Amino acid sequence: MNKELKLITADVKDITATTYRNSYKRLRDALGITGNRKSIKSLGLDTVEPILLDETTNSNARAGMLTIVKKIFDDKERINEIDQKIRQHKREHQVKKNGELVESLPSHKELIAGLKKVTDPRKYIINWLFIYANTRNADVALIDLHRGNDSRRVNVDELDKERNHIVLQDGHALLIRNIYKTAKSYGQKKNKISSRSFIDKARAYLGDDMDKPLLTNKSGGAVGASSFGAYLKRFRLMGLTESAIMKIIMSHVAEKGSYNMLRKVSQNRGTSISTLLAEYDVTNIKPPSTDLKGEE
Repeated sequence: MNKELKLITADVKDITATTYRNSYKRLRDALGITGNRKSIKSLGLDTVEPILLDETTNSNARAGMLTIVKKIFDDKERINEIDQKIRQHKREHQVKKNGELVESLPSHKELIAGLKKVTDPRKYIINWLFIYANTRNADVALIDLHRGNDSRRVNVDELDKERNHIVLQDGHALLIRNIYKTAKSYGQKKNKISSRSFIDKARAYLGDDMDKPLLTNKSGGAVGASSFGAYLKRFRLMGLTESAIMKIIMSHVAEKGSYNMLRKVSQNRGTSISTLLAEYDVTNIKPPSTDLKGEE
């Protein structure tokens, strides 16, 4: 690992370090840098900026590379300008994509019907959490399941703070999220789950085990951060990604016209309402007008 990357990944959690390494490598590759001796900083921001603003590159990938740039360069004003341009590109792409998705996504009713048909416990658990807890991929991939009983109580305060957890105890399930995208802003999240079908599937997944990761590798251990996407892909409901499921949920919220539902999704996910509307509202296919009209 070169010195530049060491500085970028210093004092961050493993999952964040993995994300930074991937974005750092992506930016170096895009810049044509080979070998470890040459740094990104040595090329200057003038060379890096066109890579970040290349609209043929996925906007999320560009946002990831921008995070790396923010850690390397000191010109905050210019970097903020680049950031705004990337956000605008992403917004324009999202509006176009949302317009196309309106016709292709299943309805909320069809989504729930599909979930009810799932017999595989792990697939059911994962997609139930996407639908009802509004979790992200990494939230779910980091989950360990635990079973408590009369002879063995699970002390939730002693569970690994670098993992997320589902505790089956006292007739319900407790979802604990320590690690998720906006944890620094929203802190630890706890949700009591009383769904009988969810609890039954969680018990079935644990079998005779008292503790078990939700995603396991061939040896039975927890899956590494770099493999989350590949593992979760195997358990997609109706072929839907987590992001697509969120769009269906937001469409359902729009149909119901419920502020309480919107606030609940925002709280569950740890995302501001404005971000939810910008990223996942498939009815929002064009920016709101700035024109003001009275009712004459």
